[in-house]
Amino acid sequence: ENQEYSYFDSPGFEDNRKDNIDIVVTYYRHLSLKLTHDLKILLVLPYTLFNDDSKINGLRKILEDLKNMFKSFGISNGFEDSIALIISKVPNDKKIKYEKKIIEHRQRLEDIINDLKAVTSNLEVAEIEQDIERYKKDIERYKRDIKKLEQNIEKLRQQINDSPNSNKIITDTLSRLRDDNNIDLKMKNFLDHIILKSQFSIFSAPNKIGKIDDTEKYHILELLHKKLKFISKEDAGINLEVSEDSRAIIIEIIEVIKMEIERLIKEFIHDKVFQNDRNTPLNFLVQQKEQLQKYL
Repeated sequence: ENQEYSYFDSPGFEDNRKDNIDIVVTYYRHLSLKLTHDLKILLVLPYTLFNDDSKINGLRKILEDLKNMFKSFGISNGFEDSIALIISKVPNDKKIKYEKKIIEHRQRLEDIINDLKAVTSNLEVAEIEQDIERYKKDIERYKRDIKKLEQNIEKLRQQINDSPNSNKIITDTLSRLRDDNNIDLKMKNFLDHIILKSQFSIFSAPNKIGKIDDTEKYHILELLHKKLKFISKEDAGINLEVSEDSRAIIIEIIEVIKMEIERLIKEFIHDKVFQNDRNTPLNFLVQQKEQLQKYL
């Protein structure tokens, strides 16, 4: 927490760890939102929702849950300016692998060039015909190896350039979802805004222990603090609900509590009346029962 912001990390939508977690999560969100007046929203989504066509329905479901949570979703009242997507676990393995191979090739190239220089120097002072021929063959072989390594390095550079662009993949997936005929107007408006304003940032999958990449951290913080605008809770139209299964469990718990209160009232009256507790007037017990039953 600092002077301007408090950060709340909310569990994800449709948490599948039983209904009791659903109830706790909803209450946590309610309590968190109760403590603030204006808010900005970062929706963290795994990259697999964007680069795997079979999971696009999962992305649609999450956005539908978001739409149900905020009544202003897809309406031009500033909601879209207050939310951004953070795409996590974006792979960078191929790029790293290619760059590592380039380094290895350059080191090998440097060794061969040094060998070539040494053989060339030997050739200049060689007098025996057999040594001269051997040096010449070594020079030709080194030149072929150098040319091959240079070609491989160039090929690896091209592979890096041709590697899938994560930003493009994300934009293309959002565009396909927007153009789906089954998407309603509110969802289309929301996706249009996110795509047009490039209102998302990526967080690469870590490949080593240590601090997160400063460049990615900078982009995320810039998106949060400079690009997004606050929206009031009232304008956002927050609508927090538990699932149907969780609602049924809550109703069942309420019924159990009511039955337990009823049992305790009956025991209390029985103990006071039938156990000849002369210190407790019957009228008082009846009044107490009537008062308690108001809460049942």
